[in-house]
Amino acid sequence: MAVNTLSEKHLRFILPVFMTLLAMALVWGGEVQIERVEERMMTMGWERDSPLREFAVEGEVGHALNAPAWGLAKHMPYLPPLRHIAFWGSELNERGILYFVFVAVMWHLVGVLLDKGISSQSLTNATASRWKHAFARTGLAALGIMLWHDAILDLQLPQVHVDWSQASIMGWGVILMVAGAFPPLSSRKRIWRVFLGSLGVVVGVYNTREAICGYLTARSLKLDLSFSLPPIIWGSILVIAGVCVLLASRRKAAVRETT
Repeated sequence: MAVNTLSEKHLRFILPVFMTLLAMALVWGGEVQIERVEERMMTMGWERDSPLREFAVEGEVGHALNAPAWGLAKHMPYLPPLRHIAFWGSELNERGILYFVFVAVMWHLVGVLLDKGISSQSLTNATASRWKHAFARTGLAALGIMLWHDAILDLQLPQVHVDWSQASIMGWGVILMVAGAFPPLSSRKRIWRVFLGSLGVVVGVYNTREAICGYLTARSLKLDLSFSLPPIIWGSILVIAGVCVLLASRRKAAVRETT
């Protein structure tokens, strides 16, 4: 009983703390990966003025996990200057700080949704409530469109190849656009479980396939294989989570039919 109460009433506090700490750890891991590549390049006599951001694979996993927060932080039109902030041995700029803030807010809202849910009655109770929900739905759809826009701009032309991180961002975009059109009401729990589970499996399988192809390519070129492991783990987690959600939905449907 206590476990059920904890899971139903405190996710709004647990999720933002855990996910923010995880985002920080992934950003730090990405910075470590960049330092390793730069050190190797220096030993080989190569020079590069700008950081090798494409090698921050763990940071990319964090952005894929928190794509809405990352998209908002990236598109903020103006930020006050906050320079030279140390973050586990690395310099963190204002967009990085805002990213962590948005991660906490994002997962707090997810926790509130999981704690309380949204009833169809709350959408029609009062004019203020209807306007609030209409604004939220429009914002979700707009954010989903923005994520798709960013992912399309980053496509590797002319092959139009979608890599694992872009697939995750597009998956988030689909979730947000569908949430804007069809809010996750309490009466739609089963539909949303099937939708999220199926999407998680599809995106996870694609991510894992792309990451394994990258691993095999790196192995054939005798490159550092550690950069290919985080995307494989991320894709596998998506597949496992999607399957678990689908099985849970099927089990609850079976229990409902027997009762």
